[in-house]
Amino acid sequence: MDTKKKSDQMKRSEELRIGKKIKQLRELKNFSQEYMASNLKMSVPGYGRIERNEVDVSIERANQIANVLGISLTELISFDEKYIFNNYANNQNAFVINSDLHQDDQKALKELIDYLKQQLEAKDILIKELVLGKKNSK
Repeated sequence: MDTKKKSDQMKRSEELRIGKKIKQLRELKNFSQEYMASNLKMSVPGYGRIERNEVDVSIERANQIANVLGISLTELISFDEKYIFNNYANNQNAFVINSDLHQDDQKALKELIDYLKQQLEAKDILIKELVLGKKNSK
């Protein structure tokens, strides 16, 4: 096998690994590795090995990770950052979905984006309530 084919095959193999997807989703949610490790009841170095694809991830562990990320296991496994572009025009967080996607995939991504937006809104409300609670307790 020539070097280019081997390199392309390795890239495709890397894209299929779940660690990269977990890291990207964690970063999109603005979670730290410490937060993830704590919620998964594991060490930070152990969690880091998952993101670096240095260890295999069981279905059970992948499901736990998906739960911490607030998504389904299917959403975790099918996540592909190539189809989501973050657009910061006019200081708004808008998402553009690649039109080359199959309609079902576009729908699933839109549902995921809507869900993540709801999670962010709920987080903002919680933060406001916490801040107001601290002000009222003074």
